[in-house]
Amino acid sequence: MKVTEIIVETAAWQKKSGKNKNGGLNKKGVASYRKQHPGSKLQTAVTTKPSKLKKGSKSAKRRKSFCARMKGMKKHNTSAKTKNDPNSRINKSLRKWHCESVEELQDMLMIAESKIFEIMHESHKNDFIKSFLPFAKEHLGIEELPIVKIVDYLGNGTTFGQFNPEDQTIKIVTKGRHPKDVLRTLAHELVHYKQDQEGQLDHTSGETGSEEENEANAQAGVIMRDYSEQNPE
Repeated sequence: MKVTEIIVETAAWQKKSGKNKNGGLNKKGVASYRKQHPGSKLQTAVTTKPSKLKKGSKSAKRRKSFCARMKGMKKHNTSAKTKNDPNSRINKSLRKWHCESVEELQDMLMIAESKIFEIMHESHKNDFIKSFLPFAKEHLGIEELPIVKIVDYLGNGTTFGQFNPEDQTIKIVTKGRHPKDVLRTLAHELVHYKQDQEGQLDHTSGETGSEEENEANAQAGVIMRDYSEQNPE
C-alpha cells in the first residue's frame, strides 16, 4: 500500500520569516497574508513620525485607525504582564507605528525596570540573610540560632518580622523590601530570641514602649551600624 506524505506549509505571515522583529509583518508577511486572504488591503506599518505625516493623508488616517484599535486591544484584552513588557508584540507594534506617547513609553519602561530590580533583589536576599546570621549570632552572644523562615505576608500587612517563643522560629517578610531593611528587622527579632533564652519575655514584651521592645530597637540599630561598616555593599 502506497502511503502519500502530506506536507502542509505554514504561510509566511504566520512564521518568523514574515514578521518584523520590531513588531507587525514585513513585506513578505504582508504579501503572504494578502495571497491567503483575497481582497485584503493589509499593508506594512506606517513608520513615519506623526509630525512628518500630512494631516488627512491616507497614511495619517491608517496610523490613527491602527493606533485606536491596538490601544483598545491592549487596554481590554491584554494581560498585565504583556502590557508592561516593552518587548511584547503589541508594545513593539505600538512603538513602530508611533502610537505611544513619550510619557507612556517612559512609564512602561519604569515598570519593567522596577520589576527587574525587584527580581534581582529577591534572588539575593537569602544570601544576605545567610551571611548576616553568623555576624548577629556573635554580636549577641547567642549559642544556637533559631530557625528563620522567609514569608510574603505577616499579620495585617504592617508587620515585617515575628519571633514565636512556642516553636522558637523567626518569620521575616522580604518581598518588596530593601535588604538593609530586612536585616534590621531580623536583628530586632534575634534580640527578642535572646531575651526569651534569658527568660525576659512575657505577654507585655511586644507592646510599643516596653523595655524589651526598646532594647530590641536599640540593639538592632547597633548591629546594623557595625555590620554596615564591615559590609558597605
